[in-house]
Amino acid sequence: MASDDLLGYGAVLVAIVMFGSNFVPAKKFDTGDGMFFQWVMCSGIWSLGLIVNLATSNPRFHPLAMLGGWFWATGNIATVPIIRMIGLGLGLLLWGNSNLIMGWASSRFGLFGLDSHPPDIVWLNYLGVITCVISTLCYLGIKAEGSKVESVEVDANVNASEEEGLFKDPTAATDPNSNAIHSRDFIDNITPLNKRLIGCFLAIMAGIFYGVSFNPAQYIMDNQSDDDNGLHYVFAHFTGIYVTSTGYFLVYCMYHRNRPALRSELILPGFACGVMWAIAEISWFIANEKLSAAVSFPMITTGPGLVGSLWGMIVFGEVKGAQNFLIFGCAFALTLAGVLMVAFSAN
Repeated sequence: MASDDLLGYGAVLVAIVMFGSNFVPAKKFDTGDGMFFQWVMCSGIWSLGLIVNLATSNPRFHPLAMLGGWFWATGNIATVPIIRMIGLGLGLLLWGNSNLIMGWASSRFGLFGLDSHPPDIVWLNYLGVITCVISTLCYLGIKAEGSKVESVEVDANVNASEEEGLFKDPTAATDPNSNAIHSRDFIDNITPLNKRLIGCFLAIMAGIFYGVSFNPAQYIMDNQSDDDNGLHYVFAHFTGIYVTSTGYFLVYCMYHRNRPALRSELILPGFACGVMWAIAEISWFIANEKLSAAVSFPMITTGPGLVGSLWGMIVFGEVKGAQNFLIFGCAFALTLAGVLMVAFSAN
């Protein structure tokens, strides 16, 4: 049991570091409206999934596990309109916390046909989850400076500070004659109030989709198969992501009459981002298996915010000033406290 715990917490650490760093290769590139970038990124995700499948001797392919990939890719594709409607900070706060709560609750209470996995110290687990949620509010107060990137397709499995620490809000002013971000469409014709209401609703739904993305694979483990090795479901999960991403990208190409915004300079950075994200997601599968999602979800959805802020502070010099450092200190303390409480609640 001790070795399983050690492996589980090691997987949590890898997932936190990778989720907090996976957009760094694209830091210096303008990703435009994000559609081409997300498709290249998903190509990297699927490629690593194929390697895992071969390394695990081609285990049985469970089509139902692809549904989890559909959930993730659908939530991810919604981030572009969400950011345009309500901005990056509020969007990440809403989908990040709904992701955390839905993923934690699915395992803790056995939602959607899953087995329940209550922690050993229930009250400490609850307190840790609440603390993790509160810590995200602190990260929103950290303001970045000097970012040169104007837009990016983001992954809502991570915390707000990771994205705001490395990338600017893509709703920021740009050259009106450029189609790098988006041409005028139906979103521009929505009233400010309706735009905010729709954006908030979509952000919450995106977070819910992220939070249930592991559920199909977990449902198979709990109800349909004796195989509880999380790595055996990675390829199906990643195939669902890639198929869904490709489908959305083809629709995007048709919408633009076969003239999509393609940026060749994004291919290698986007692929690298996908590989790093895939490493984090694979680690998350392992953490769920060894610790249960009731323990892994609060830690993995909160920790990347700390890593992302450290990238912006130490490497890119984007987090400056006494106020930002004070906010970061508070966020760090709350994140660490929440993660430790969740970790100890499992013992």
